[in-house]
Amino acid sequence: SPPARVLEIVGTGLEELADARERFKAYRKQGFEIEHHNMQGKA
Repeated sequence: SPPARVLEIVGTGLEELADARERFKAYRKQGFEIEHHNMQGKA
């Protein structure tokens, strides 16, 4: 069965962001309800 929750922490590099965007699209296509939290600059 699918996981109850997926948490990803993504770096700020261009390649990391591009890969994360692809995973985001795949999760959404699979029917996951997605919540996005932009934490950039909060550390």
